[in-house]
Amino acid sequence: MMLAASAFVASAVLPDVTNAHGSRATRTLLFTCAAIFSLLPLYGEEPASQIRRVSQFSAKELSDVRERALRGDADAEVTIGLAYDGGSRLFKRDPEEARRWYEMSSKQGNLDAQFWLLGLGHSDAKDARSKYLALAKSGHVGAMNAYAWHCVEGTDGPQAFDEAMLWWKKAAEAGSAEGAFNVGIMYLQGEGVAPNEKEAIQWLRRAADQHSVPAAARLGAMAAMEKGGLKPGSDCTRWLRIAAEAGDGTSMLNLGMVLFHGIGAQPDFLEAYMWFTLASQRGSVDGRAGLRPRMTEEQVAEAEKRAAAWNAAHSPQQESK
Repeated sequence: MMLAASAFVASAVLPDVTNAHGSRATRTLLFTCAAIFSLLPLYGEEPASQIRRVSQFSAKELSDVRERALRGDADAEVTIGLAYDGGSRLFKRDPEEARRWYEMSSKQGNLDAQFWLLGLGHSDAKDARSKYLALAKSGHVGAMNAYAWHCVEGTDGPQAFDEAMLWWKKAAEAGSAEGAFNVGIMYLQGEGVAPNEKEAIQWLRRAADQHSVPAAARLGAMAAMEKGGLKPGSDCTRWLRIAAEAGDGTSMLNLGMVLFHGIGAQPDFLEAYMWFTLASQRGSVDGRAGLRPRMTEEQVAEAEKRAAAWNAAHSPQQESK
């Protein structure tokens, strides 16, 4: 279910924070909102979140759903397919068994089942783009997003940014945070539309309000560097915190930098150290060296204790309770 797909995310460049008495340049927070490429699920954040949600069902919940599926409930059949697609408490991951349940639901005309069947077979489906378009025209929001990705990637046809923008807007209007986020990025990049930062921010806000982690991360970084009329302050910290609390390592680093330098607020070295610790554990640059000379041993120990508590509270076992 994974495929290399272009994704737009915000990244941070860490200033030289190892010198506790650094010059003005070293105290300047440097952010970049350049588009980069990453590995994301083909269908983006929302379908993947469906698999994660089902994977957290209790054994009893899955047993109840399976009973409904055995009685021919098409939606329940899709849910059992998702349980096999990603693995769950009751079922080991089994793509072929997932396909069997999707096919049963698809025969009843279930659009979700048809969508997930395409996902299982995307590596072999030469006409996937046209099939996603057909599903999109039937009103399936996930298919709208997937078809737009195919247009951007140029799979099974030429790149078509204007067509991607059209369908991401349709998805956004249907309530998709992924669609709203990508419309915002299209406005930022000037692909399929003239560049417009203010319009981009409106769409990114819309996505962030629907709990889109990439949108919150991007808005926080843009506010820190005062892009598009945004200013550092409570909104900047709030957006970065949303993404950091969701486990985004780059946002953890960015939030630590904002708190360290007091961008739009008073510096908070203890919390900054906590977020730097969590970010470094997730592969981001380690910003703690510049903080240690400014903190007591007790403060460092407290920050590390908070980081450990955060990790414990956000472990897969805890989040599934």
